[in-house]
Order: sequence, then structure tokens, then C-alpha cells
Amino acid sequence: MARRLYQVMHNSQRALTMWLGALIFFSILEWSKIENNFTSTYFFVTLQMPLFCLVMFGSYAMMSIGYHLFVLKDCNDAHDEIRQQIDEARKFLTSKGMKFDK
Repeated sequence: MARRLYQVMHNSQRALTMWLGALIFFSILEWSKIENNFTSTYFFVTLQMPLFCLVMFGSYAMMSIGYHLFVLKDCNDAHDEIRQQIDEARKFLTSKGMKFDK
């Protein structure tokens, strides 16, 4: 199982490296052909679109996580319930002979 996971991860890393290498190669090739209007070519925009989408998705994910952490509410009732259960367990174990450090 671990070996299969390693092979899958290794293959995906190799594919990512090859894709990024091809992206850099074709970007340099396009840049050498078009000196002044490099960013206005359709070829450049097509090559950069997956990278742009990845960056936009990462930005959305970080904003979403940050927003939900900001609006996270405290559960005071659950805190009180857990504290009560801990006290009950401590009393029970003390009656059985267990000693606690406070």
C-alpha cells in the first residue's frame, strides 16, 4: 500500500515537473519570437491560464478558511458539559483510589 502511494506521488511529481518545465520552455520560446508584445499573445495567455487558475483557487481557499476562522463561534455549553464530565470522572477515580496532581 505504501509503495503504491509512493509510486503515485512520484509519478505526479514527475508530471508536475515536466508540465512546469514545458511551460517555462514554451514561454521562453514565445518570448524570443515576440519581444515587445509578449503578454498580449494568445499563446502566452493559453499557457499561463492553468497557473492563474491554480493561484486563484489557492487565494479563494485561503480567504474562505480565514473568513470561517474569523466567524467561528465558541461553544460555551459544550465547554461546561465537558468540564462537568471531567469533574465527575475525577471524583469517580478518586473514590477508586487514584490520586491527581493539582
